Amino acid sequence: EALQADGHALVYLERTLQADKATVSAAVKQDGHAISYASEEIQRDIDVAMQAVSEDGITLGLLPTEVQANKSVALRAIESNVKAFQNVSEELKSDEDVQEAALASERYALLNSVKVDGYALRTASKRMQADREIVLAAVKQNGKVLVFAPENLRKDREVVLAAVRQNGKALVFAHESLKNDKEVVMEAVAEGGHIALWHASEELQKDKEVLLAMK
Repeated sequence: EALQADGHALVYLERTLQADKATVSAAVKQDGHAISYASEEIQRDIDVAMQAVSEDGITLGLLPTEVQANKSVALRAIESNVKAFQNVSEELKSDEDVQEAALASERYALLNSVKVDGYALRTASKRMQADREIVLAAVKQNGKVLVFAPENLRKDREVVLAAVRQNGKALVFAHESLKNDKEVVMEAVAEGGHIALWHASEELQKDKEVLLAMK
């Protein structure tokens, strides 16, 4: 029961229990980091290793090198936590499946992050900043992060509309062609007022409908 509440309780148990597969399994299911208190033999057990990295992939770094070189364990760890990639063996780092898993895990984590804080896009890789779904989710949370998107997405009408609806001032980061798009500008000024209007084309800054849409 103690292990089910806190896997780290394994540290206080006798060595015979730290070498017992069932006991260690119970501990790592609660907290994968408890694997560090297990006997060396149990740490090499692939079943237990799988349970530990499933709870938190970063625990791959606590396992013996031969386990870090096990492709199945590495894939499960990366799926759980993209940071686990740094702990896989050098050989596996160049494995196509492992690289794909790392990319998928990174993308999934970032997509969830930008939905909570759009500014997570700022520190993302160029590849992720060019991912339309990620950028769209980010600008819906914070329109200003449109600034971190590549040009092709700053001229993407749906992306820019989402950005200006969240923050009209994001119009400044839109492609010039969309600053002359009446619907985009009207959405921007409806949210951002005069400041958003400054970033519209000269023609639309004088448009009566645009001026009426301004909050």
